Amino acid sequence: MEVYRYITVAFAFILALVLASCGSAPKKVKTEPVATPIVEPVTQQPNTVKEWVALAEATNVPQQRWAHYIHAARTALANEQYMQSKVIVLQLLTFANLSETQTAQLHILQSQQLLAEQQPSQASMMLKSINRSVISALSSEEQLQFYQALEQAYFEQQQFVNALEIELHIESAFQNTISDEETQLLHQRIWHSLSQLPEYALTTFGKNQFNLSQSSQGWVDLSLTVRRHLGNPTALHQALQLWQQRYSNHPSINQLPDAFQQVLEVSPYNKGTIVLLLQFSGRFKQEALAVRDGLLTAIEHTDTQLHIVDSNQPQEAIVATITELNPDFIIGPLLKSNVDKFIATELYQTVPTLLLNSPSQPINDAAPHLYNLTLSRSDELKQAATDLIKLNFKHPVIVAENNSSGQREAEFLARNWQEQAAKIEKNAAIDIIYFNGTHDMSKAISSTLDVDESKKRISRIKRFTNKRIKSDTRNRRDIDAFYIIANPIQTHLLKPFIDVSISPFATAVPVFASSKSYGNYKTAKKELTNIKFTDMPWIIGSQSKIKSLRSQSQQLWPERNIQQLRLFALGYDSYQLINQLAQMRVLPGQSISGLTGQLSVTHTGNVERKLMWARFNKGKVTRIETPY
Repeated sequence: MEVYRYITVAFAFILALVLASCGSAPKKVKTEPVATPIVEPVTQQPNTVKEWVALAEATNVPQQRWAHYIHAARTALANEQYMQSKVIVLQLLTFANLSETQTAQLHILQSQQLLAEQQPSQASMMLKSINRSVISALSSEEQLQFYQALEQAYFEQQQFVNALEIELHIESAFQNTISDEETQLLHQRIWHSLSQLPEYALTTFGKNQFNLSQSSQGWVDLSLTVRRHLGNPTALHQALQLWQQRYSNHPSINQLPDAFQQVLEVSPYNKGTIVLLLQFSGRFKQEALAVRDGLLTAIEHTDTQLHIVDSNQPQEAIVATITELNPDFIIGPLLKSNVDKFIATELYQTVPTLLLNSPSQPINDAAPHLYNLTLSRSDELKQAATDLIKLNFKHPVIVAENNSSGQREAEFLARNWQEQAAKIEKNAAIDIIYFNGTHDMSKAISSTLDVDESKKRISRIKRFTNKRIKSDTRNRRDIDAFYIIANPIQTHLLKPFIDVSISPFATAVPVFASSKSYGNYKTAKKELTNIKFTDMPWIIGSQSKIKSLRSQSQQLWPERNIQQLRLFALGYDSYQLINQLAQMRVLPGQSISGLTGQLSVTHTGNVERKLMWARFNKGKVTRIETPY
């Protein structure tokens, strides 16, 4: 009881300090002594956090005290006074013998606090711990708060199937409760979630998730309509008219003209005659042939005429050949040096072009018909930083080979990771380990984990005794994740070194990797078990279309390595994108499923790829939705 009294007194002091600063910015804390405020009788409904807390402190009735604190915390959260809300939640945690309803109210507040602190994973776990029967017993306002918090947690973790399910439920169950502004924001989030789902996921959404209402089915059909007719404005216009007739009472019906008018006015690019501009001579000829074969597979059974032009020939010859051919579209070049040479010709100003690599320097001139689809590792590393920052690692370690590419990629990942952490006001102390070949790996890992220091301490202890001592080395406990940037052979060696360097009584440290670590699409060594990595659907996807194409490719070109297989997918996607690029450029968030990833186009014409996550599991590769 004495301990509890001290806790209560200490908490009251903290609460007084926080409330005294309610009128100022949260980061400005007064250092001079703060007198305990005199509580005046409240004659009307409180409006501020301070008034609600005053009511709570003025009553001895536990239920009333609880209710006033709940209102105080909600008011603080609504006003983005997160320090105040956190202190009030701490006070609520001191209440004993909570009912199921009170526990649910507390968990909702805690999840909202976690979301404010950019911890969506913990927030979703907190919310999912609440029994659904208890949720149904809450007030309508509290139920809405629960679902809004859960939707935000899923949305911020990019779990768009789960987010979409909650968004559609909110629209259906609370359409008469939320404001017009909230409704508009909800519609934007529904559309964003729909845009992030592959088409196969959309078509099975109703069957796998829940029985869709008429309104919810309308949203799914709208997204499918846009995707299936994106490259044909006439067909899209007709399909939208049919959709409007079928769903005449749909909540978004009045927003459609503004949302899609610009798309309807944009003409898709013609695929009648295409020039494939690649290095068909020289040392990188095989890479060019892999892209070509992917493109040929995509144009099979079409009327497209494909012309092959060698990008290694002189600039004047390239311009003369393409000018004579007068193509509808150009794909390539692939090599960065050839991209720079092509940009200098300014052919992209008159012929729509999809580059397969980035130019060395940004293009200053307006280029409304120039696009860029690459297999650059930078996109993959950006995604890794975005996805892994949600796991709140405080001291991750990046492991890379000590060469120019290893240093460049490791520094790029570290920089993006820290930028992502800064956005959500989190600290990420990132270490980078460079190893000089396979002989240096064990030493590099042991040194970083301080295993060598532990061995030295054990050796010193043994010198002072004649008895046999059973000992285990201890590793640093602050390191909470590894990210490997290495080729398959190096990764096969690195993972066991990491495993044996972790103390047997310490928590396992998760290990992540890029697609660079996956070098064989047929097998995965058991030593790699539990490594989570990213790669394109063409390599790790299990859809029937992908499996069929992959089998066909392996039969025709069994000698090709995995990098050449990825270039095959690049060629295939480059053709599939042509008649959708212009529309996707003016329709933010819209994406399509490709062999190289989930593809979307920025307003500058850059095609962004979102890769799949997978996990090595006892010699096999298992597809996972997220690294969480």
